[in-house]
Amino acid sequence: MKKLMLLMMVFLFCLASLQAQIAIGAKAGSIGPGMELGYALGEKFNLKVGYFVLPLNFTSDVRSEDNDLDLEVAADLKFGALSAIADFHPTGGVFRLSGGIYYNMIKISSTVTPTSNYNMDGKEFTPEKLGNLAIEYTYPSKINPYLGIGFGNLAGGSPFSVQFDLGALYIGSPEVTMDGEGMIAPTVNWSGRINEAIETFKWYPVLSLGFGYHF
Repeated sequence: MKKLMLLMMVFLFCLASLQAQIAIGAKAGSIGPGMELGYALGEKFNLKVGYFVLPLNFTSDVRSEDNDLDLEVAADLKFGALSAIADFHPTGGVFRLSGGIYYNMIKISSTVTPTSNYNMDGKEFTPEKLGNLAIEYTYPSKINPYLGIGFGNLAGGSPFSVQFDLGALYIGSPEVTMDGEGMIAPTVNWSGRINEAIETFKWYPVLSLGFGYHF
């Protein structure tokens, strides 16, 4: 992470030292809102670096399927990435082909905690006895290749531009890990089945819309 930040700073310093057309843009999409800086290599090529982040936290009260147990579900989500992208405009216009790498900062975790007593076979169990369950999603690699198409020339053409991107990150198969306490603890045995079910979800869709301006 620190090395990538350093490389981005060096890249930006190099851009600032050149007599070149430099651009700045703002975007929001499936990877989170953020900013991009671009540099025109010519009429058909641009280089861009970006930073995107969107932290989300929420807590929800739900009922179990048999309506006999109240649960509190707390989720901690973070979507974001550092990006280094090259754009190729085949005709020199707004349409482009894009490719590069993302440093994936996506983090997903949640906890499930009973908030009411539970009756089973005539016995009543308190929330403390039932325990809790922690769930976390991780990915095999932080460095992910990106391919996509888009419209909008950030560092060329008109000074103001509209940016649209549609592509995908190859993030590999996510892995679910569980940690439980109390009577809920055996639920962690489901993690294997869940991992088998999500094994094919190796691509993360990237969809964004934004605006740019070049100097």
